[in-house]
Amino acid sequence: MAARRSRVVNRLLLATLLPLYIVIQVAVVREYRTHGPWWFPFSVTGAQGHSGYPLVNRLNAPESPVRVGDSVLRMGDFDLRGLSRAESMHATAPLLSGGRPFPIAIERDGTRLDMTVEPAPDPYWWSMPLPFLPLALIASFLLLRAPHWHLARRFFAGSMAWCMLRAAELGVTNPTITWVWVLAVPLAQGLLLWCLFEWTEAARPLRAWQRVLPWVIALVTAASGTAWRLLTLPTGLWPIRIFLVNGICFLSAAGIGLARAYRRSGALERRQLRWVL
Repeated sequence: MAARRSRVVNRLLLATLLPLYIVIQVAVVREYRTHGPWWFPFSVTGAQGHSGYPLVNRLNAPESPVRVGDSVLRMGDFDLRGLSRAESMHATAPLLSGGRPFPIAIERDGTRLDMTVEPAPDPYWWSMPLPFLPLALIASFLLLRAPHWHLARRFFAGSMAWCMLRAAELGVTNPTITWVWVLAVPLAQGLLLWCLFEWTEAARPLRAWQRVLPWVIALVTAASGTAWRLLTLPTGLWPIRIFLVNGICFLSAAGIGLARAYRRSGALERRQLRWVL
């Protein structure tokens, strides 16, 4: 009875998350095709308050005349006052169509500057989500063919979250897809770290801090990612800096989790772990 119930849960997960991933992937490709293989020459934060403007946080084109920290007042005919990052990207995405230069207005050190910028070429946009399709297939195969593995269900959910966030990276000119990204990143991080700390049977049970650490990192990711992409807070570049530092913590914790699982394992599990890696 328990085995039958477990199979039902596994198939329900498969029937829910795999189609959701496919729908997001299709929606993202359709969204991206509206402006072709072009991208913004710089990345911005949300507006610094309801009456403030977005800040440049990264240059996507080295020759761009803007600088990190500039306030972006206008792009084309669009006034960016009070817009979140998601809203400003959605409003200005039509400017990318055709790869033609467009005017912008920025403020630097209290001085307004009007200039023209060109979209950054992005000819390989279609290749970003492709490496994650095999991950979705592998996770689905393991859920169906190896349900006895103690991480099968968790690995499947985490893999689907990871695939969704990588797909959503392409479609962040759509505020709805930005929400997918903001939700999928912490879920993917938390589930993956949880898996890595228990990657082998010998790695169990976990100590209290090892059970809590994945979700602390996930919560920091959720808070900083939401502030960066969806909100209009006068926090400068700090949400992005926190997000990036927390990403380094995530990678470090992943290495610690794998090393711990390897050290606690016997010869067979160590050989299996080396094969997987």
